[in-house]
Amino acid sequence: MASQSSNIRMILLADTHLGFDYPVRPRIQRRRRGFDFFDNFKRVLRHAIESQADFVIHGGDFFFRSKIPPKIVDLAYQMLFDFSENDIPFIIVPGNHERSRLPDSILFAHPHIHIFDEPKTLQLKIKNTQVAISGFPFERNNIRDRFHEILKAAKAENISSDIRLLCMHQAIEGSRVGPADYTFRYGRDVIRMKDIPTDFYRDRR
Repeated sequence: MASQSSNIRMILLADTHLGFDYPVRPRIQRRRRGFDFFDNFKRVLRHAIESQADFVIHGGDFFFRSKIPPKIVDLAYQMLFDFSENDIPFIIVPGNHERSRLPDSILFAHPHIHIFDEPKTLQLKIKNTQVAISGFPFERNNIRDRFHEILKAAKAENISSDIRLLCMHQAIEGSRVGPADYTFRYGRDVIRMKDIPTDFYRDRR
């Protein structure tokens, strides 16, 4: 998904589930979907470059599970590093499939790769516009009651900006998923809409 505000272009993707059905040590020959997952990820990265995106946000579930073979980790991170060489910030929110954290890598030292490994706020200056992106890794421990506490830890309110975004991999009240349009309404793992500050993604100028 691409979005424009004040001539700023953002690319949003999520649930790439890299590594799923990828043949690390195949014992039998059969058609596997793992290559398709990587090809789709490459396609999004290529689109971000060709469309001159200002930044890319990955909304969670980068990998398909928490324990990933080193071959898959290296392949995915090398793609990420090569993309970041185009001077386009890439921001990742670890999801539930990663159990809220990504495998460490020296490649994360790249100045354009940003991981929300804890609640925090990232500041970007894009085309004379101050953009504050707040986020935190997937929280499975009663996010409904702890949301304000986690958001406070991100220190979003302490930063002056023109545009504010909140990035998370959580269930939101009223959101729909699946072919049956299941709607999240109430539960310890569901964030109430009224609890989300209204100034996120609002142009203040």
